[in-house]
Amino acid sequence: MKTKAIVILTAALFVMSAVFVLAPQTEEYSGASGFKITDGQGTEFTYDGPSEKVMTIGKGLSATVIELGYVSKIVVCDSYSKTATEDVFTELKALVGSGTILADGTIYSSGKDALFNNIVYATDNGKFNKDTDTILISGSPTYLVSIVGDLKDLGFKKVVVWNDITTYDEMVDYVETVSMVLSGDIGGKAKQMAYVAEYIEDTLGDREKANAFYVTYSGGTFKVGNTGSLATSMIQAAGGNAVTIDDSKAKPTYEDNVTEIIRIYGMDTIVFVDSLIVNNETNLNNLKSQLPEVTLVPLDTLWNNFAPDSMDGVWVMASAMYPDLFEGDVPVIPSGDDPDMLLYIGIAAIAVVAICVVGFLFMRKG
Repeated sequence: MKTKAIVILTAALFVMSAVFVLAPQTEEYSGASGFKITDGQGTEFTYDGPSEKVMTIGKGLSATVIELGYVSKIVVCDSYSKTATEDVFTELKALVGSGTILADGTIYSSGKDALFNNIVYATDNGKFNKDTDTILISGSPTYLVSIVGDLKDLGFKKVVVWNDITTYDEMVDYVETVSMVLSGDIGGKAKQMAYVAEYIEDTLGDREKANAFYVTYSGGTFKVGNTGSLATSMIQAAGGNAVTIDDSKAKPTYEDNVTEIIRIYGMDTIVFVDSLIVNNETNLNNLKSQLPEVTLVPLDTLWNNFAPDSMDGVWVMASAMYPDLFEGDVPVIPSGDDPDMLLYIGIAAIAVVAICVVGFLFMRKG
């Protein structure tokens, strides 16, 4: 009888271990079938495997690749990435200093020749493969149209482009796409970005939304965020009511009287301030003088950019609007929240129960 019980227990444990071994390993790339991605322009690319090397033309793109853990894959970036002051660029700067990464140009007219010289040099010297490696590039269509055309004329097959990102959901998709290029998997960073928005929504439930708006500065005046503004979308992802959304006005921002907005919506309205204002003492003091008793929350330079840091911005926004609910570090996905893992645990449990029932009948029969 004891021997039979041991056999049954061993079989049950074997089934459970087999289920976990056979469960999909989503963080690993399966090279048998390759994968496809779609860039910000709707262009589809087919990959046999992750790119060994990339070029990142755009400060946010460079930050994204670094934060995903693949700075070693960058062979060329733009000069804005080289001169960026944020801590995330420290390692990239060191690699530029050693000559490992070239960073002399930009997409703009004055820097285009230097950019192309870097691209051609890296390719001609075997540091970049035109067919399998990827150029990641972002910026205004005014400049990108000719650059992308020139790159394709030179034989570069994978020129992956984003003109603009206007919603937090698009930001999550963007990070997933860059992660696919680098690793063949959407990666944990994009999953966490989506989770943070879901966590905030679930925690808020039916609670009344806090009023808020985004303010920036351009053309010599303060402007507020409208539909098409990433920062405005981040307010919404953080559970706020973006009070400056107005379909009758210019997008993504428009000039308005910030004092009047506060008069209409109340002194408890939260104002999220663009880094362009935060980093200019004159403009910041001017805004403070117009809104002396209103909560002003500064935004980091990368929160409203092509970077996963927008997740941090959403969390800061939620914490500012609902301090009684949100505080501390950005929440991470609990290990037990993987829906696939829960499915496999369920399968294992059912299998174990079945074995035990059969075993019980077997022992009775014996």
